[in-house]
Amino acid sequence: MVQYVDSGSRDPNDALGTWLGAELIAPASIKALRVQTGFFGSDALGYFEGALQDLRQSDGHTRFLIGSNDGSTPRAALADLLAVVGAPRAGSKIGIVSYQRGYFHPKVFHIERADGTETAYVGSANLTGAGVASLHVEAGLILDTARRDPQDVLKKIADSIDQWFTTSPAGLYEVAVDTDLDLLIQDQVIDVTPPPRVSRSAISSGRGMGTRAPRRPSLSTLVTTPLLKSRHTPQNAAPSSTPSGQPPTGQAPVPTGVIEERWGKKLSSSDADRKNQGTARGAIPLGQGLRRGEINASTYFRDDMFNSLDWHPTVTRTNESIEEATASIHVTINGTYHGVTDFRVSHDPRRQQGRRNLPTTQLHTAPLAEVLKQVDITGMTLTIDRDDAGEFWLEIA
Repeated sequence: MVQYVDSGSRDPNDALGTWLGAELIAPASIKALRVQTGFFGSDALGYFEGALQDLRQSDGHTRFLIGSNDGSTPRAALADLLAVVGAPRAGSKIGIVSYQRGYFHPKVFHIERADGTETAYVGSANLTGAGVASLHVEAGLILDTARRDPQDVLKKIADSIDQWFTTSPAGLYEVAVDTDLDLLIQDQVIDVTPPPRVSRSAISSGRGMGTRAPRRPSLSTLVTTPLLKSRHTPQNAAPSSTPSGQPPTGQAPVPTGVIEERWGKKLSSSDADRKNQGTARGAIPLGQGLRRGEINASTYFRDDMFNSLDWHPTVTRTNESIEEATASIHVTINGTYHGVTDFRVSHDPRRQQGRRNLPTTQLHTAPLAEVLKQVDITGMTLTIDRDDAGEFWLEIA
């Protein structure tokens, strides 16, 4: 019997992640996996890691179709996918779908079990951390031949995904090795930085000039996403010294728990203090980044990512009131682990300047000043994680 799930109930059993965990992390093995998703982030791959390792050993049938709408899909996330799938291999195919006009927007997960039964989720949740954990309200249908759902419908779902790779339609870009991603960047298929969006209505009406919109209710994730352990490791990583001048401490550790919060952004030359050495700002604004449309950048870092820190009021050199906290963070840059470093984090709501969803929090990079002189991080991706033990992890790669 077809099952309907709707996370508007705010019941964890209605989250896509609950179904993925039951099907992919449970002892039962699978022999085929097919996925198509409009938006993608590797922070959701923790559900798939064990199953993909099994499929890698057997060279099982594996298909991923990833949308890169407006070129928004990050290179780093796709590199993680290639690493976990074990591409290139004969049984796997990974395709990026992108159009100049129009979105690739399906969200479908099809699993063929070793006993021959099949199950699938068809709904609104993307393969992103927010999608599988139901930070948003998502709805979908779950079909399963083990519950006597129609075999022909499950077959059509599987065939519709496989057909992309047999017909190779326009807009499909197959990738198998890491260097394929560099070509997609050159063609502006992936890793495209979106232009700033300005609301014409806000300008014409005078809104955003010192006024502040009323705060609306917020949602929280319903389930915790498993940590992805087999991330892509950049090759030919340049060596660097730690902020204290001591040699690197070796291979970066990984959280032993699960990731509760994850955020990232592609770093600009200003973030890297490379735009103009005479006007280096020494701080990275924490905006929407790769979670565009998912978070309110004006409140997320103060109230969610860093809410456990000891925030205290202080004043700037111009006598303006702000809040500050100290975050102890594990730091890995370009493949080199630099240990746990204390960062100053500042929060000033006035940075919003009356406009919604703009950065109000900054991560001050003074502890990394010497490293950033040696390693140009322009164009790299900054990721900040908080695990369920309350530890923070920063990676730039």
